[in-house]
Amino acid sequence: MTKKLGISFIIITWLCVIASTLKVMAEEKEYDVYTTQVPVMCGTPDVIESYITDNEFVPINVSAGRQGAKSDGKIIFLITYYINEESQTLATIDIPSNVERCIIFHTFDLIINGKFLNEKGI
Repeated sequence: MTKKLGISFIIITWLCVIASTLKVMAEEKEYDVYTTQVPVMCGTPDVIESYITDNEFVPINVSAGRQGAKSDGKIIFLITYYINEESQTLATIDIPSNVERCIIFHTFDLIINGKFLNEKGI
């Protein structure tokens, strides 16, 4: 029980950090954002990797969340986005100072914006 509370505290803390970075995204404009209790699944990196492998996900991109939502800010988390052949998506968050890895979402019925991909040559 204590471990789950600790994990929940860490996740909520990092979600607050992420949300607060959105507030300073633009110098001249603020965004009225707030934190919520987002359901995420966390475990050791090996356990999360097993889930990803068992569901046949393939990583398609990785991006860095940076302090203050500034391109030159310190990296505070990494997001990896996955898809599989069943039109499912999954995203993970890795926090360098944390020994756990979390699945932010596992969604179904993916629809890809082909027009955007074609315009960008992807």
